[in-house]
Amino acid sequence: MSSKTEVIRDYGSFVSHQKLPELTLKNKKLLTVSADGSKYGDSIWKFYTEIPQDNVKESAMEIRWNFKVGNFKFLDPKYSELLNSSKDFIYSLRQRPSKRGGALKPTSIIRLFKELKALIYWMDSKSIYSFGFLTPALIESYVAHVKSTQRNGKAISLGTIQKRLELLDKLREHRNDITQSIDFAPFPNGGSYEASGLTSEHQKNNKFDYIPDEVAIDIADKAINYIQDRSENIILAHLASKQAYESTLENGLSKSVAQRREREAVQKYGFDKVKTLTKEIGQLRTSCYIVIDFFSGIRDSEMSSLNLNCIESDEEEGYIWIHGKSYKVAHNVIHPRWMTPPIVKEAVNVLTRLSIWIRKALQGQIQTLENSLLVDVIGPQKQKDITKEIARMKKIENRLFLVMSRKKGNSIDVNKTIHAQLKGFMLTQNIVKYCGRTWNLHPHQFRKTFVRFMVKNSVNIRYLQEHFKHISLSMTAWYDIDDVELVNEIAEFHKEFTGEKLNEFFGSQELAGAGGDLIMSNRRDYFAGIIAEDKMQIIESMSDTVTLRSTGVSWCLGDVEVGECSGVHGCMISPANVKHCSQAIVTPEFLPAWENMERNNEELLERDDIGVHQKAAISSFLMQVVKPTIKKLNGVPNA
Repeated sequence: MSSKTEVIRDYGSFVSHQKLPELTLKNKKLLTVSADGSKYGDSIWKFYTEIPQDNVKESAMEIRWNFKVGNFKFLDPKYSELLNSSKDFIYSLRQRPSKRGGALKPTSIIRLFKELKALIYWMDSKSIYSFGFLTPALIESYVAHVKSTQRNGKAISLGTIQKRLELLDKLREHRNDITQSIDFAPFPNGGSYEASGLTSEHQKNNKFDYIPDEVAIDIADKAINYIQDRSENIILAHLASKQAYESTLENGLSKSVAQRREREAVQKYGFDKVKTLTKEIGQLRTSCYIVIDFFSGIRDSEMSSLNLNCIESDEEEGYIWIHGKSYKVAHNVIHPRWMTPPIVKEAVNVLTRLSIWIRKALQGQIQTLENSLLVDVIGPQKQKDITKEIARMKKIENRLFLVMSRKKGNSIDVNKTIHAQLKGFMLTQNIVKYCGRTWNLHPHQFRKTFVRFMVKNSVNIRYLQEHFKHISLSMTAWYDIDDVELVNEIAEFHKEFTGEKLNEFFGSQELAGAGGDLIMSNRRDYFAGIIAEDKMQIIESMSDTVTLRSTGVSWCLGDVEVGECSGVHGCMISPANVKHCSQAIVTPEFLPAWENMERNNEELLERDDIGVHQKAAISSFLMQVVKPTIKKLNGVPNA
């Protein structure tokens, strides 16, 4: 094989690694850079074929070299050397395996291109037109500039800073593939993480970016309300308005008459105008997204892949599964399924009905384009464009999350602006604020919240498997063997969460329950003579083996598969068990549940329809279990 060519077989046959510094610019321009046939010399590199996710905008599937820099375009001759080096860099990312072993995905490369543009803008402001002119002093200046950058009046995050600085490391890493590049270590005292100030503690704190409980509850309540109480009226009004509008036009009447009848149709369902209904349709669609994502834990790309008939129900066993596509594993598309509660099925049914009209419109557009290929006299390029558009439309024809953009001539596509819609939902639904601010809701937070919910409410692995009615002790059996990553996230958070709780148990002064009493009385003996660092290591090792789950009134350390303990259900059904069971530990977070229990039982004692023996039992439960537990949780010793 020639020294100028190395084939990367696992990334597609179209890719060949040319050693760019050895090639003339004329030869470079002919190199293929993507499966879509884009060439090195093109002003736009397209990666549509290689990015199968439906939730990615077309602009995020391209690298556009004709972007504006100051008063010029980057294709202007003044930037020729910088342009060629930039293309060399991005092309080398396509060809050469990364440190992890495989070539970067197009989405990762496009993300790096975004950070490359930030560097180019800064270099232009300093009249620097070659990566080779960058010096250690200039790198320091750029680092200071990045750290002072603001967006919408706020400083950019440490994560964004790290990504921008990481680009400098990448430029040096690929220096032998670039005509002019950085030939020194940009961060000699560490890497981009150290230079950005993004510590491991920051990364740990951001690892589980879940929605705070009070915010999550309000979001779920509002979304479920839309689905269960408001969807029927919205859907009927929507279908009636479209029927009124289209039938009027079909009868040969004017557009203004059709609009009036459309307005009259929505007013029958309580909406003052069509625009009001349109906003409610958007809120309903967002509510369906929230409910499905909340109770399945799937990614946004997987959400956008959901089709009609994606629900599989097992009436006999009570299972409800939702089917989709996953794009996370290497470069393959897999078809996993996720177990869900009934509300998800309701949300899918709502979306199916809500999309009837838009699906009909899409089918009409497909038919029109297919007819144009048969009837119209068009050139080969136009024919190619129409064929491509028909293929795109047919691909999404049965998707659940379809939207129409009037700004793009009634173009229909899978919803790709969910982030903005979630922000709108938070504001219009007046979702409870967190620390005085509206929570910045992001699609991936639903997954993190789902992981946390699963762990906090059913922490024990065996209990989770029992809950999902799987016999196998393999964690991958919870969902499907394909979605190992979600299961691993649950397992990872399970370990972290258990470690945190164990540390609390051995340090808190407000513990109740028989298990809590046992820890309080023997606390000194557990870690006698052990320094704090060793104590943390012991607790961390314990978190791998300790069984921990919530009963709603206590933490349970009992193993449901050992002995006769009924596990989580025992304390859940009879809270009095916590007084006798050495595996039951009550911490202050359960105080509201016990206070509510106290109120309910005191109200029962006031009722006249309860017998003497029943009242005696209630009184005994209050005095011997509930009130002492509340006192201990409030820090009263020996209660």
